Amino acid sequence: MSELILENSVKPIFYKPLALAAFLLANMTANASMAQTPTPSNASPYTSPTAEYTPFVDEKVKPWKEANDAVGKMGGWREYAKEAIVQTSTAESASAHSAKPIYNAEWAAKAPLPVRLAWLEAVSKQALAEQAKQSQHTAQTSSELARRMRSVGNVTRLQQATQHLMYAEASALALKTAHEAADAREHFIRALGLNEESAKTLFKSNSLPIVLPELPVQAMPESVLVGVVRIPRYERYASSAPSELRNSYAAYRHAYDLAKHHRDAILPLHTIMAEEALLRYNGMFIGTQELLAQSREERKAVMESISALQQFWQAEAVFQDMLLKQQRANPFE
Repeated sequence: MSELILENSVKPIFYKPLALAAFLLANMTANASMAQTPTPSNASPYTSPTAEYTPFVDEKVKPWKEANDAVGKMGGWREYAKEAIVQTSTAESASAHSAKPIYNAEWAAKAPLPVRLAWLEAVSKQALAEQAKQSQHTAQTSSELARRMRSVGNVTRLQQATQHLMYAEASALALKTAHEAADAREHFIRALGLNEESAKTLFKSNSLPIVLPELPVQAMPESVLVGVVRIPRYERYASSAPSELRNSYAAYRHAYDLAKHHRDAILPLHTIMAEEALLRYNGMFIGTQELLAQSREERKAVMESISALQQFWQAEAVFQDMLLKQQRANPFE
């Protein structure tokens, strides 16, 4: 078994770091903050996430002597991992020294509802695209490992094809999320009313944060509706307003509860499973493919958490806007 190289990785989103095994190219991590800095693509020509996709190679098993020679030459998994770690460290350094975003959470909180919703969409889609890209890199590593193992007769053709299928599907997801992120950024530009020149200047700088705001410690209590859902003596002038406000508050609370459940229940369990998988890998109870499979499940959970957090902040923005309008409503004017 290849020597294990441990590395503290970037903290992408919500949960504790997962160590890098010697064969890993991508960081597998987590903590309560979202992580690596995605590079805005508006300032550069379009590049497809599948541009570097490696087609499936149906490896033929080599004779045992040739296979042994190939294994000797491979000692390179350690160097392979070191190269990945250097790249990761560079990304960490760039992320740590990046400037404060122009359009940050404080700015978005004061923006009109359409602009704020567009901002939330742009930030969340950007984070999802970065996670999908990291998943693609992890799947690519797994596929390459399976190809090499197949060439020396350590895995079957079916196992190699299975790993490459996961890589192909991860590449498709990376392509889909990259398009959604670009579309969300363009929507945000239109919401701001920027012209072409301003838009280019905007995305040459670090204009958007890489994370959504953290979930509030507590949700707004239902008591905020008291005095708003009832208009004394003149309820007939706003018969639908109380119902719409209650419905908006219910959507807000449900979104809050779901995002909190992801943060406090689902992600910590994935962290535990990742730590246990790594211990079992170190103890030689499971192989590299099983460890990589666990990292894929982590990524999936992180992406679901991002989506849940986005839905919460969208519901919060809609409810706050409706609450403000109801407080200002006056049936006599």
